[in-house]
Amino acid sequence: MVCLTFAGCSGGGTRARPADSGGSGGRTDGGGDSASSGGQSEGGIDSPSVDGQGQGGVDSPNTDGHGEGGIDSPSIDGHGEGSADSANIDRQSEGGVDSPSIDATDAALAFGPDTSQMSALTVTPPSLDFGTVDVRQSSPASVVTITSAGAPIAISPTVTGDGFAIVSTTCGAATASCTIWLKFAPACPGVASGVLTIAPDVTVSLRGVGTVPDWFTVTASAVPATLLVNQSIPVSVTVTTSQADLSCQPSGYDLTPDPLHTTCSQTIAPNTPCVYAYTFKATQPGARSEGIVCTSGGFVKIAPVTLTVVTGPELVIAPNPGELSAVVGSTSPALTFSLTNSGDSATGFLTTKLVGPAADEFAIVDNECAGPLASFSACTMQVVFEPTTAGPRVATLTVTDDAAGSTPATVALFGGENGATLSITGPHGWGWVWLGQAGTALTYTIANSSPTATGTLTVTASDPEFAVGRDLCSSISLAPGKTCTFDVAFVPTSEGDKVAMLSVSSGGTPLGALQVRGTSALERSTMYLGITPPTLDFGTTSVGSVSSEQAFTVINTGGAATGVPTVVKIDSTSSVGGAAQFCYATTCQAPLGPAGTCHIVVTFAPKVTGYTAATFFVTDGMISSQAGTVIGLAL
Repeated sequence: MVCLTFAGCSGGGTRARPADSGGSGGRTDGGGDSASSGGQSEGGIDSPSVDGQGQGGVDSPNTDGHGEGGIDSPSIDGHGEGSADSANIDRQSEGGVDSPSIDATDAALAFGPDTSQMSALTVTPPSLDFGTVDVRQSSPASVVTITSAGAPIAISPTVTGDGFAIVSTTCGAATASCTIWLKFAPACPGVASGVLTIAPDVTVSLRGVGTVPDWFTVTASAVPATLLVNQSIPVSVTVTTSQADLSCQPSGYDLTPDPLHTTCSQTIAPNTPCVYAYTFKATQPGARSEGIVCTSGGFVKIAPVTLTVVTGPELVIAPNPGELSAVVGSTSPALTFSLTNSGDSATGFLTTKLVGPAADEFAIVDNECAGPLASFSACTMQVVFEPTTAGPRVATLTVTDDAAGSTPATVALFGGENGATLSITGPHGWGWVWLGQAGTALTYTIANSSPTATGTLTVTASDPEFAVGRDLCSSISLAPGKTCTFDVAFVPTSEGDKVAMLSVSSGGTPLGALQVRGTSALERSTMYLGITPPTLDFGTTSVGSVSSEQAFTVINTGGAATGVPTVVKIDSTSSVGGAAQFCYATTCQAPLGPAGTCHIVVTFAPKVTGYTAATFFVTDGMISSQAGTVIGLAL
């Protein structure tokens, strides 16, 4: 082999045989194909003289010295001359015939960076946080320094991430240390992240927050954490701007403008606070993530309106009906009723009373249900029957709540010498039934426990959504000890919990009853997020300007609540500039219950000319919405 030695390799003999090798460090002659290093030596044929001040022979490069190279012998990193076909490399030298003078930087670039040295790079700092920067402004330049512990290398850094850019760099030439200056100039408000790539495994993480200038402020009024269905509350935003243009619009189905209390107008003076007023009222329970979208000077701000809409108290009494037995002049044993609040909120103060044609023959003897009743809790009361005349008696036990949004709970009372003349038995409900569909028909049995036959019977349901079908009881007289049956199907025409009373009567006189329940909802999968419209088209917008805002509506069309949604914006491969040119603000900041909605408000702020497109979707980590596309043409 040819031994090109640097500062310590011994002189070599012919073809580097150790026995023929000369020494190193003195004035030694090397033989053929030998290299002499570290002293003032001369090299023989094909023998480079390295790091010395001697002469090289034929084909012998003289490296890092001040001597002359022979034929085809480059003089490297010295001040000597190269002869015919000799290359003189890097420093104040002349090239001979066909002998180019080559700079070391050019040599390094020609052969490419030595990637084996990348692991020896030291990068300071390992991450950069630019803090907060107003949108359409630029941060001061921040510096990243790169040091190589090995041989000098040339680096071509790249940066990714919205708003991050390399201002200048000294890393283009092979060097042991270089510097990169970066800036953050956000086009959109919000947190931005990026990466400065120095080598495949050498990166610097970048972070910054784009902010709307403080000349535009939007402050929302406080809203409660929970609100009852159909309950109204005022919501407002106080807005200040130094610009001439200002508008605010509600984002959500439950917000309606309140012009009576709105003070903002088209002629409002700059930097003068004004108020946009709204009313919030929801007709369905669930989480709400809505907001008020305000724009001024091309900037968008959202005041979120986030709360949970709950059902009011829902009171249920059991058993239902209540059957008591006593002879004239006596008092029946007390019948205990349980009152349960199955709603999402507590009741107010409760009032219990008896109503109906024979109410004075029944009495409430013990009542623990006077005070407020918490959600999903219960209390009890007792009723006795004290007949004054013979025959069946009918009354109604009613419990009324003074809290807003509640409805009274009732139970039918039947009294007689042997209790109710007739009894109705069967299932108490259907559970969930999809809206527009019919629940399974359930069979109910009427039994005559009295010693006499009834008159002609009539079976009814108090709510038409509980449809009486096959009926073998109506229009007949039921003999003592006999039974008959009828079927009922739950066919909901609206969403929600439904309660009905199944009753049997004769000649207008109630003889028996049974309370039944059902719940209806739109047919949905467990969770599903839709986004509308499928595309927002911003048309043409000039570079450096901002379009009017447009919005996506995200809706949970599933039957269960989502997690906290996150908006994701991704590039389109068919456009110039991509997602970085579309800014957005969102009300999607809280879980969405069934039918819950939130909004993504988008503007187009192009930085380069050409067609641009991007895609938005929402995810809660478990499910993702459909994709919405945004497109625009920058001029």
